[in-house]
Amino acid sequence: MMQVVFYKTPAGNEPVRAWLKKQPKEERKEIGVELLKVQLIYPDAGMPLVEPIDKRLWAVRVSLRDHWARVLFTVKNKTIILLHGVMKKTNKLDRDDIELAQDRLKDL
Repeated sequence: MMQVVFYKTPAGNEPVRAWLKKQPKEERKEIGVELLKVQLIYPDAGMPLVEPIDKRLWAVRVSLRDHWARVLFTVKNKTIILLHGVMKKTNKLDRDDIELAQDRLKDL
């Protein structure tokens, strides 16, 4: 089983953890279940659960009641690092969300 950790900013903040805590309890639970699936089956996780963004960045796709949650991550030293989380009305990621995750990836 892969280890999962939250990205930490240079100031020590964990933006994905903070984002998750703001979500309703039921949605946090659903996101957690999907992250656990990825943790258990990575690197064999693929669509529709995990979408490749680029060669070092992937997104966990979580279908909620009337919207989507996306958690962007990378893998380093057999550890899944959660870089960015976002709620979407559509299943398409905005370029800004991808760029933010890529910027955080550069910090690692």
